[in-house]
Amino acid sequence: MKAVIVSKPKGPFELVERPIPVPGPGQVVLKTKACGICHGDKIIKDGEWPLPYPRVPGHEVIGTVHAAAADVRAPLNVVGKLFGVGWFGGNCGTCPACARGDLGQCELHIMTGINHDGGLAEYLVVRASALVEIPDGMDAAETAPLLCAGLTVFGSLRESGVAPGAFVGVQGMGGLGSLGISLARSMGLRVVAISTSASKRDLCMSLGAEAFVDTSAGDTVATKISDATGGHGLDVLLATAPSAAAAEALLPALAFRGTVAVVAALDRPLSINSGLLLMKNLRVIGHTAGAAAQNKECVAFAKAFGIKPLVERFPLNRVEEAYDRMVTSKARFRSVIVFE
Repeated sequence: MKAVIVSKPKGPFELVERPIPVPGPGQVVLKTKACGICHGDKIIKDGEWPLPYPRVPGHEVIGTVHAAAADVRAPLNVVGKLFGVGWFGGNCGTCPACARGDLGQCELHIMTGINHDGGLAEYLVVRASALVEIPDGMDAAETAPLLCAGLTVFGSLRESGVAPGAFVGVQGMGGLGSLGISLARSMGLRVVAISTSASKRDLCMSLGAEAFVDTSAGDTVATKISDATGGHGLDVLLATAPSAAAAEALLPALAFRGTVAVVAALDRPLSINSGLLLMKNLRVIGHTAGAAAQNKECVAFAKAFGIKPLVERFPLNRVEEAYDRMVTSKARFRSVIVFE
């Protein structure tokens, strides 16, 4: 099979031939149909964590069952059936985190494409406990980004606890931000899109934003957001861009009991004025990609409301180009590798 590997930190993507993997106990081999390119892939590409090499990156994977171990039960063992796997690579089922239901915090910390090979290959082996059943009729390339980018935003909005009608500010208009607008709108939330680029106004409004705030010109951002929300402010700030300074500039625009949901890896620690935090009863939350059950809910929600990530499709031999467009924020809005 063809696979893309990174042999060392900061090394190039290498297209290589490898044998098709064989499933071990509790494992399934998927034949890959699509794999999204994510900022999380920088962990392997740039050597940000001390991990063994070589490694096949990729953790937004859609594929069909090619083979399954004898102990894997239906429907996970049905050859040809469509499944996905995200950042969550499975769990042990016995550690304290698994015992209390926090499968995504399993002590094994199995991460697809990080500490075991991922989806930038024609086949990959995964734990059956990581598989997400994909409903009929969903396009593989459009579904793949839901398994990481989509779930991160979806989970953050649910974790925030806001009710329909609340104001959500979506800061940043990349892969996460574009999904954030569509998901929030479908949850019945009132979306204020916040961007440094006025050219993105029409796109944001077409995705479901009620208002658009250009942070690059005019009055203070807080004033603009106050005007956009009728003086109420933001109940949730969804910080999807990697700039801590950009998120900090929006904190005064939060409403009383507002929530900052950080879903991007910021370029430095977030700084919050303690007086603002206390006087407004603010809170800050993060959200990692959840387990298979949460991913299944995210995918089902997207299908029910017709939410489709905006993607650019590339063959496997153009992975370097796909990655470069992602990491330089030129992709509109997710780069996805598609397989024949």
